[in-house]
Amino acid sequence: MVVFDASQLPFEENMRATRRAVAAVKSIRADILVEGELGFIGASSSIHDAAPAEMSQMTTAEEARQFVTSTDVDILAPSVGTMHG
Repeated sequence: MVVFDASQLPFEENMRATRRAVAAVKSIRADILVEGELGFIGASSSIHDAAPAEMSQMTTAEEARQFVTSTDVDILAPSVGTMHG
């Protein structure tokens, strides 16, 4: 499995970078899973109170659909209000 994180980039750039990463990985071995990250992920292990700027980076269902369809990721790590690091 490969975890690819371009979530710090704007949505369209994240999709382009993730799509390239998926293509590169799958060209080596089709059975390697690729995870893409979308929205504000942060760097902690706790639930946080989202500030307005962070809240705008929360993943919507439509963004998730578009991201997965466009990038062909196997796994999606969306922003849902928790952080990890």
